[in-house]
Amino acid sequence: MGNFKYDISQYKLKRKLGKGGMATVYLAENTKFRTDVAIKFLNVEYTHNENIRKRFLAEARSMFKMSHPNIVRVTDLVEEGRMVAFVMEYIDGKTLKEELESSHELNNEAIKNLFLQMLDAVDYVHQAGFIHRDIKPSNFMLTKDENIKLLDFGIAKNTEKDKEEYTVTGTNSVLGTPLYMSPEQIKSTKAVTYQSDVYSLGVVLWEMVMGKKPYNAKTISTFELQTKIVNETLPTTNTNWDRLIKKATENDLPKRYTSVLELAKEVLELDFSVPTPQEGRPSVRPTAPSVLPTTPLQESPLKKAATSLNAAPFSTNYVINKNQNQNKKRNQGNALRSKSKTKQKIAFSVLAAILILVGVKSVYSYQRSAVMTEIEESLVLVKGGSFNMGCRSSYRSNYNSFERCEADEQPLHTIQLDDYSIGKFEVTQSQWEGIMGAKNFHFEGCDDCPAEMVSWVEVQEFLNIISDHTGQTYRLPTEAEWEYAARNGQEDYLSARNQDLDEVAWYRDNSGQKTHPVGKKQPNELGIYDLTGNVREWCGDWYGETYYADVAPNTKNPKGPSSRSSTSPGKVLRGASWGSETSTKRDRENTCRILKRWYTDEKKGNKYNGFRVVRESQ
Repeated sequence: MGNFKYDISQYKLKRKLGKGGMATVYLAENTKFRTDVAIKFLNVEYTHNENIRKRFLAEARSMFKMSHPNIVRVTDLVEEGRMVAFVMEYIDGKTLKEELESSHELNNEAIKNLFLQMLDAVDYVHQAGFIHRDIKPSNFMLTKDENIKLLDFGIAKNTEKDKEEYTVTGTNSVLGTPLYMSPEQIKSTKAVTYQSDVYSLGVVLWEMVMGKKPYNAKTISTFELQTKIVNETLPTTNTNWDRLIKKATENDLPKRYTSVLELAKEVLELDFSVPTPQEGRPSVRPTAPSVLPTTPLQESPLKKAATSLNAAPFSTNYVINKNQNQNKKRNQGNALRSKSKTKQKIAFSVLAAILILVGVKSVYSYQRSAVMTEIEESLVLVKGGSFNMGCRSSYRSNYNSFERCEADEQPLHTIQLDDYSIGKFEVTQSQWEGIMGAKNFHFEGCDDCPAEMVSWVEVQEFLNIISDHTGQTYRLPTEAEWEYAARNGQEDYLSARNQDLDEVAWYRDNSGQKTHPVGKKQPNELGIYDLTGNVREWCGDWYGETYYADVAPNTKNPKGPSSRSSTSPGKVLRGASWGSETSTKRDRENTCRILKRWYTDEKKGNKYNGFRVVRESQ
């Protein structure tokens, strides 16, 4: 069973099918019925994370309630000790993502066949009161008998307020896959509606038609990708699908399909037997024989409903009213419909012109400016001066025992610093996502907890965005600046106010093995919080084992080594974390010390590391 050491009665594990960020899926045999099943285990490291565990169980319960030929069935839920798993039907096939990445190209009838099944599944989900929120090719499975099945309800949202148990993603967490997220989902998770799933389906349809993604997420940052989604329309495909894709992915919600049924009706009306080339170009992209047959769909509830002109897809007032208005327009005849479409084209042209003028500034208007203002208002001015940095051979710790300094913390040396401003708090998860977009934090779902799992390189992008927008220089503190602020410029100041660790820091003995919202402990005399615990903090310097010995006395604004080397293997981290240990025993190291120096690879983030910002004085 790989990393799992449990026996599940009735099920015999065969092999691992795949592993994701939070869960691992195994192929197993139901020994009673002699049938193959898939079992999804919550990864061991998350079984004690209450929020993730709740979400995992919510996914199982959501899927258990679904009974539809195009949705993967959940048949059992297992909770034994720290093990959590649920049992699903096993699909002997591959994901739509794998199909699209293969050499096979889907012809129009194959696309229509599959896409109608996908719409049928999502419509069923919506009728059950759920918004999927993570529609993408990897969440659809293709079977060997030409069917497609929807899976993964890990972040599904229940729209009924009395069923909040099914929506446990954490306050304001930005969840989903950025490439397929709608503009409103990027802006705020609270704005997600059924139409958000429609938008995601439109992006997936674009990918099915073109055989590639609309944007290469590997070559642009999440911020750049989200800027494009919010401000731009998808590129055209020059096929008969363009009108549907455009309406499904409209940034302006009133212009987007209000329901899956409305989209399905127009898909059903497409007739690929009649060629309608656009401006002399082929009406479809060139196709090779598809591995998927192009047999028509059997009659489905969605197809029957979609063929009814007045089908009302959902029970929300907005959707009903929208559909009623549209139905009235339809009854006014073809001439009025043509006139309405002309007006829509004109309106879209005006909207496009406005977007060109506004550009990316609109992104900042709803989210990033607020975060930048919040960060700016929480800066603390640190007056520069002369400072004895480092450690003597031994010192009296906050536990009234003498502790030896480590070699890389010596010798004590005098340095000079200019004025600078430093963040009163560590940068939080909500602040990170407000600037950079969605992020998979280890301790996710805590907006005011420090942003961890962020690499030094990623932090540079965060700081560059703020600097570019504000016109001021934001960066990480140097080691000298960090230590000067942490020790309040005092040589013997080695912890915080009254040197009572429990009052000032989250560490191993009091953290409960997790991060906590910033600013809940006592600050130091400069009003700066969490310098001794919660997360270790990135500095701008390369680590140098002999840096303290190499720096000349009274150097002004010193920095570490200029580049990586055998003695400078990574970027510096300072401070302690929620997992740091303290002990009065001489054979165990006290890592809850302001003087402690750490380092790690600048391209790697982990659950112990975060950061705070510095702004240079003008």
